Amino acid sequence: MKFRVVLSCHLIISGMFLFHLFVFHKCY
Repeated sequence: MKFRVVLSCHLIISGMFLFHLFVFHKCY
């Protein structure tokens, strides 16, 4: 159960990182 929570948190963090990277490339 704990592994699933860690995995979901990791996916959310990586998703946010990719989103910020995409926005950064769009702006500049």
